[in-house]
Amino acid sequence: MANPTIESLIKEVNPTAIYWNTNYEPDIKQQEQLLIRLCDEYGITARQFEGFLLKEPSSIKTQTQK
Repeated sequence: MANPTIESLIKEVNPTAIYWNTNYEPDIKQQEQLLIRLCDEYGITARQFEGFLLKEPSSIKTQTQK
């Protein structure tokens, strides 16, 4: 479900791109996915960047993953 506040802001500002630092909290990840879908819908470039951790969790391998 779209967030009416964000959608209203997109219509008012008419951005060409939106950038943000990745957040790892489950509720925030869901909001980020929603933002990405809205950006796709409105033709806006959406980019996430690493910003809060020394290493991205997906870049760390365990012994079983080598």
